[in-house]
Formats: sequence, C-alpha cells, structure tokens
Amino acid sequence: MIRFVFFALFFAFFVTFSSVSDAQLDLLDGYKDEFLDFDEGAGAEIISEHLGPKAANYIYEDPHIQNLYHLYWGIGLYKGDDNEAVDEFIRINECNIYNNFYSDEVEWSEIRDATRNFLLENRRDFPTRFEFVLPLKLADYDYEKNRFAVQEAYEIRSIRRFEVFASNRKWKPCVHGYDQRYSYPRALVLEFSRPLSVTKVPVERSQALAYIDRGVKTARKAGVKQVRKKYLHSIRKAFIFLRVKIFTHGKIIPPRNARPAFLQVLASLEGYEIYTDLNKSELFYSENYVTKREKSKVVAAKLKKQYSILTEKSKGSGILH
Repeated sequence: MIRFVFFALFFAFFVTFSSVSDAQLDLLDGYKDEFLDFDEGAGAEIISEHLGPKAANYIYEDPHIQNLYHLYWGIGLYKGDDNEAVDEFIRINECNIYNNFYSDEVEWSEIRDATRNFLLENRRDFPTRFEFVLPLKLADYDYEKNRFAVQEAYEIRSIRRFEVFASNRKWKPCVHGYDQRYSYPRALVLEFSRPLSVTKVPVERSQALAYIDRGVKTARKAGVKQVRKKYLHSIRKAFIFLRVKIFTHGKIIPPRNARPAFLQVLASLEGYEIYTDLNKSELFYSENYVTKREKSKVVAAKLKKQYSILTEKSKGSGILH
C-alpha cells in the first residue's frame, strides 16, 4: 500500500517549502532600483512595434491554488525541514491521502518524506510564469485616434503594485475542519519592476463600432428606452490579462478581517492582452515584450536589464537574502 502512495505522490505533486526567516519577512516597502530610472513602462496608449512571429511563446499558468502552491516552493518561500508546510501541500493536493493516513504516525512519516524529497528535487521545474486578470471598463471612443478611453475608476496610471487572487481562492479540500486562514497565502501583492499605465485602449474603428453596437442592442433587449451614455459606459466591460514572471518573494501579510493572507512577490511584466470578455473571444489589444533573439529570450535592453537585476535579487531565499 505504501509503495502505491509513494508512486501517487511522486506524480501528483509539484512544489517545495521552507520556513521564512525574520529577514525575509522584511520586504522593503517602496524600494528603489536603478532600472526604475528608465522612462515609464509600457501601456496600451503607447503603441509600440508588435513582435509578430518572433515573439516567444511561454506557458502562463492559471493562478489556481495548486499552481500557486508549486510557485511558493519554486521561489523558496518554504524549506524542506518545515513539516507543517509539507503537510499543508498534501492537504491541498491529496486530501484523501491526508484523511486516510495522517493519523497513522509511521505511514504518514513515510508519505511526508516522499513528498518532501519530490518537492526539493523538482522545485526548479515549478511554474513561475502566471496570467492574472483584472477588470476594465471603457468610456468614449476617440474616432480620430481610434482608441477607447478607460473609465477613470479603472485607469491604471503608473502603477507598479497590484493585488491579485487565486482564481479558485474559496476552494476547500476534503479535509474535515479545514481552515484556510492557516493555509498558504491565496493572494499576491505583485510588485513590478517598472510601472504600467493603461488609460487608453487602441481598437480598430470597425471593431470598435461593432462593440458599441452590441452595447446598444444589449440595452434595448434589457428594455432601456433611452440608451444614455451613462448606461452604455456601465456595460462596456473589458479585461486585461497580465503575463507575469515571478522572481522572488518578500513577506507574508497575515489575514485581517475578510482579507486573506497575501504574499509579496517581485515580478516582471512580460506582456498583456485586453479582451472584451473572460473567455477571450475578442481581442482588443496586446503587447508582448519577450522574443527569441539570438541566445537571449528577452526583447529590449530595458527588459533585459530588468531580468538581470531581478535575477540577482532572487538569489538565495528571498529579496533581502
């Protein structure tokens, strides 16, 4: 029986753990790096050259809980000697195994060690690239410049820090009495190396007119007799999908009231796409900053320099290591 469990664990798990030192818990708030002296980072209103077929095609994982737990091991948030961290990984990924064997001290010790070994041996292969989605709402269309304005409440103006959540953050394993407050963080504070601005979204006129017309038809179907601008703005939804590479971690911000625990991470924005819906059925605009160029997989000198600095920061275990 125990061999079967080892076999199942070896193929079912993908992460690595470590206790967090006091030094690692002190992520600098508002730290400044030399690469921030560059001009402001890209935004949808800054129309740059599209990279076309030279763009590198990375896989950006969905940030569901299981993937984030693998990430945490991959960036050294937990260490192998942290039994609680190993146990929590099993609770989330194999709750039936946890329920069946946790009370058996001998068998559980063997399961824990098998899991620990797998995490430590494979952590370098765990995902560090993720795609996070944020809502946008569009305002008027500029027919001269062929672009939508982003509504003021949804504008992204020179922002480097974003709060994002696991896509299934309310999910619970089959473990009786499980309390996610004491689990791994299910939310991140993404700290980008350069600020992002999205206040305008370029869209071809024909595509914009079709989008606007759909809004008017939606209003009429809803029984709105006078389709006013305020109503149209309320239904002009869009979504920005951020493609992110995470390099290292900072501190865990503990849960407070209804807010979950957050983990601070340092990341680079490798591109983004703006769609009209969550299913990605209609693309409005995209940027990709990563290319296959010579021996490097980064596009411009700016991104290349960010990579070198972020890589240097991520050596060891955490930003301040």
